[in-house]
Amino acid sequence: MSRFFKFGKLHVTKGNVDKLLGILLTASKELKRSLAPTGNLYR
Repeated sequence: MSRFFKFGKLHVTKGNVDKLLGILLTASKELKRSLAPTGNLYR
C-alpha cells in the first residue's frame, strides 16, 4: 500500500497527464508502424 500513498502525494496536473498520454500514443503508433510488416505475418 505504501506505493499507492507515494503516488497519491505526487502532484499530477491534467496537462502532465495529457503530455504523457500523447507521448505514449505516438510511441505506440511508431511501434505499430515498425512492426506492421512482421505483424501481418502473424495474423
